[in-house]
Amino acid sequence: MQTDMTSTHRRALPLRRWLLATVLVAALPGCGSGGPTAVADGPATTSWTTTGDKTRLLAQEAGPRFATNADRLPVHIEVDDTRRFQTMVGFGASVTDASAWLMQNRMSATQRAALLAELFGRGPGGVGFNFTRLTIGASDFSRSHYSLNDLPRGETDLALVRFSIEANRADVLPVMKQVMAINPGLQVMASPWSAARRSRSMTE
Repeated sequence: MQTDMTSTHRRALPLRRWLLATVLVAALPGCGSGGPTAVADGPATTSWTTTGDKTRLLAQEAGPRFATNADRLPVHIEVDDTRRFQTMVGFGASVTDASAWLMQNRMSATQRAALLAELFGRGPGGVGFNFTRLTIGASDFSRSHYSLNDLPRGETDLALVRFSIEANRADVLPVMKQVMAINPGLQVMASPWSAARRSRSMTE
């Protein structure tokens, strides 16, 4: 299951603005040695660090503090955490052909229910994903190449009369029904991941 940084509940990110202001203040002329010195006795910042050698994995660390006498600095930056501009939709997961097939064919009903409750549930132990993405036709996480309107070579169907989601009925749709039962407020985004289509060379 591919994770996406999307979800339905919008969350403001005041922390990002606080951290950005910290970086800007640190980079201002006169903020280093020899310039005006402000006492760092204001609100503290917090950071989470992951290193390439995995010695620290999302390790929470105390960051620098803001200064309350910032008027002594050459440039004054004021952070107003009562006004919100940038928002994040949130976090979710893509239900791909491969992940749905694995859940349907390599997990028991109990295991599948536990996994989906952990991902999409809002109860104890649930991550609470409430946004998911589905593919329109095959993607790089599909077990075969297909579109939702495969035709014999040379034929066209511009009116999409033969459009069909039959390819998703065995795996993706049953999983999605379980997810919707766990989180009825789930929002779904469907998007084509590729222009893949079945060709005669693939089927012969």
